[in-house]
This record gives sequence, C-alpha cells and structure tokens, in this order.
Amino acid sequence: INNLVKNDESLIVSFDVIFHLVEEDVYKEHMNVINNINAHYCIITSSDKNIDYNPKVPHVKHRNYSNDLNFTVFLIFIFFKDTSLGKLSICLTSAFS
Repeated sequence: INNLVKNDESLIVSFDVIFHLVEEDVYKEHMNVINNINAHYCIITSSDKNIDYNPKVPHVKHRNYSNDLNFTVFLIFIFFKDTSLGKLSICLTSAFS
C-alpha cells in the first residue's frame, strides 16, 4: 500500500463501509489503509458520531472516524439529517502530507 505513487488524480473511496465494521481490529485496519494508501484525495461516506453499539443491530457500529484520520487534510463535511443515525456525513479530503 505504501508504495503506491501519489499523483493529482489518485483517489480512495470508502462508501458506507466504516459503520459496518463492528470488529475493532477490522475498523483499525480499514483506517490504516485509508491513512496509508497515499492517495491525493479521499471520499468517505459514513456516520461520524460515536453512538453506543446496539446488539439489536449487530451489523452497525457508529464511530467518530474523522478523529482517526491521520494526515494533513482539507476537510469539507456535508451533513444530511437522518433522525435514525444522528448525522450522516460525506467527508471530502485533499491530503497534502
């Protein structure tokens, strides 16, 4: 992953993935990939709020993923109101480090 060449056209996307990663080690590995893929742009769609895990919905765990992004970015968040999820965000980032 770290050997990929960064250019102005490189992009990583994570559409509706993060809140389905209920196992902590799987979540950490996914964030490791996002942080180390060496892409110039990153698009993430996910809830971005810590919400207590509900065992009645075992396939969903909401996290504040933006705290786990590990590079210098310019962030633009677009929030959509969804009363069942709190806020659903689209995070558009441009990484410069």
